[in-house]
Amino acid sequence: MDDYPVIYLAISSLKFIMKEAVSLQSLVANRDEILCVMPYGEDFCFLDRILSMEEDDNGIKIVAEYDVRQEDCKGHFNKIAIFPGVKIQEAIAQTGVFWLRRQEKYKDYIAMFTGKFEGAYHDQSRPLFPGDTLQLHFLVLNFDEMRKGQATGLARIDEMPIMVFDFSFTIIKEGVLKKMAGKVKK
Repeated sequence: MDDYPVIYLAISSLKFIMKEAVSLQSLVANRDEILCVMPYGEDFCFLDRILSMEEDDNGIKIVAEYDVRQEDCKGHFNKIAIFPGVKIQEAIAQTGVFWLRRQEKYKDYIAMFTGKFEGAYHDQSRPLFPGDTLQLHFLVLNFDEMRKGQATGLARIDEMPIMVFDFSFTIIKEGVLKKMAGKVKK
């Protein structure tokens, strides 16, 4: 714990409470079930398993995993395949998108970043390589009737924290986004 004081401080200051281990018996969704819910194609979905979803006084907590693949790293570095940090952030955010779209009233909505409201921490001492399993923890801190919210996420590899990512988001109906995209001049 002394080796990672910054990340543990960020987590405790947000009251981010995680289970130490989640049994695969509590599997909420597998990859096929996730793809049925998500608004992404298979190539851009960075979730393989949703292990748990629960709500308590601190917010809504979701735990997921993703197995890093060779094609995820293509072009990031020429001579060695390393999973990009921006894709770690995307995987964390997609964990929240899964929670959102599982709710009947939000199944036709898309979540969009509206900004970071705290610093992100990324520990580069242990990069992710093809074959690694990325462990994702997502906490919805608040979500209001204006369809705006704040969340925090944690990514780990081999139980070691590698990223804390805090951000704000909004949700927009998928049909509205399609209309907006149709108005863009090409």
